[in-house]
Amino acid sequence: MRGKIKQYNRMLGCSWHCYLSTDHATQLEVAATLGVSDSLVSDYRRRIEQELRALSFTEVEQARMFELALRERVRTMVTDRIAKECRPRLRFVSSWDRDHGKRGASLRFFVLGSYRK
Repeated sequence: MRGKIKQYNRMLGCSWHCYLSTDHATQLEVAATLGVSDSLVSDYRRRIEQELRALSFTEVEQARMFELALRERVRTMVTDRIAKECRPRLRFVSSWDRDHGKRGASLRFFVLGSYRK
């Protein structure tokens, strides 16, 4: 998703609403929330699940720790994005926007915090 900020934000929202939020929204509700089709949400879910299956945890506790870290990281990113959208148009560019806002990342990035250019 290099250079595709809108797609990145949608996938981030899909991750949050489909897997990490305690609201347990349906796919149609997620599509309405994100302003996209349910087939696009389905495609994003397929991609996310593919990435999750690629992770190899040796213990259940590792998977639980990953889920907790991922939930916190994505929650922060989603709420920060929403807060930015509610601000007036004139705003300072945060270090996140400057360093990562124009590049995509995999689920591994959300937790590990590393990024390869």
